Amino acid sequence: MAGSLPSKGRISVPARRLSVRKIKEVLRLKFDVGLVLRQIARCCSIGLGTAHEYLQRAEAAKIT
Repeated sequence: MAGSLPSKGRISVPARRLSVRKIKEVLRLKFDVGLVLRQIARCCSIGLGTAHEYLQRAEAAKIT
């Protein structure tokens, strides 16, 4: 059982997924409205890294 715990006694919690509606809102705010990353994160009540990750994924999927 000791091998199943993360190193240094830290317990990791899986990240919550964004709803499709929130992902669409991130993309809309970026491409239709033209907001910058910080404004998008603030408007959607998500972290800056989360907003950045979803925009990167959209670019990789050629959705942009």
